[in-house]
Parts: sequence; structure tokens; C-alpha cells
Amino acid sequence: MKDMRIDKVISSDLARAYETARIVFRHNSVEKTADLREMNFGLFEGLTHEEIIKKYQKPYKEWISDLERVKTPNGEGLRDLSKRIEDRLSFILSQYRDKTVALVSHSGPIRVILCEALKLGTEMFWQVEQQFGALNVIEYAAGSPPAVVRRNDVSHLSSEEVVL
Repeated sequence: MKDMRIDKVISSDLARAYETARIVFRHNSVEKTADLREMNFGLFEGLTHEEIIKKYQKPYKEWISDLERVKTPNGEGLRDLSKRIEDRLSFILSQYRDKTVALVSHSGPIRVILCEALKLGTEMFWQVEQQFGALNVIEYAAGSPPAVVRRNDVSHLSSEEVVL
């Protein structure tokens, strides 16, 4: 990406994404926004899969069985995440027409953006693979549907850095 002209960098305000943006785009200023955060998992936040099942078995099963409509306790649902991300992306696209914008975020928001660009419904959310540190490139040309040019590209990472 060192040969790409980047006009604007926008990152989730959470430390992992923001620090990544500052390292990768060290020659650009980085705008932080809470709108690009991962889904708010509410009571499940910070717990392992095993801890969630042990502590919140019933609400977890309800959430897993209907991700599109059921929210995590005290958190967001997939519809909430999708709305938040789609609203922010729409704003970014309207503000930066004909510009190259880099977004640094988390797998959930990235999956939402890819589902939208690929015209997949949110029911395909978990099937859109997204590895840590992956690069996705989407072109939004006026009057044309989005074109996904690169998806889940980890070719820039060493084999030790790729997390499956």
C-alpha cells in the first residue's frame, strides 16, 4: 500500500485498530470514530466462549439461533451493527467522493461492509471470511455498484503473522 495515495484515514477509536492505523498510515493523520467499533457484545464482552455458555447459556443460545434479530444482553444485534456501519459508510462516501479513504476497523464492521458491497444479505455475515490484518479494497465509482477488488488479502503478512 506504500504506493497508494491515501487521502483520508478513519479508524475505530479502540486501541488495537487505532494503533494499527497509526503504524500502517504513519504519513497520514488518523481520524478516530466510535462508529467503526466492533459489535457491542454486552454481557458477553470480554468472556471466552466457554464462560459465555456457562454464565449465559439461555441468552447465548437465543442470540446464536437468530443473529439477525436477537441482541446480545445489554449489547447490540447484527441489525444495530449493520445500521451503524452503513450510516457511517454512507456519510464517508458522501464526504470523500473521488478520494481514496482507508478504514481501519474490526471483523464485524468489515463483514458488514463486504456483505453490502457484494450484495449479500446479513444472513451471510459469518460466511464472509475475514482474517486479522487482512486488506480489503472496494471501489465506489459514481453510478456503478461497488466493486470488491481485493478481499481478505493477507499476502502482506508473513506466515507467522497469519492467524486462522
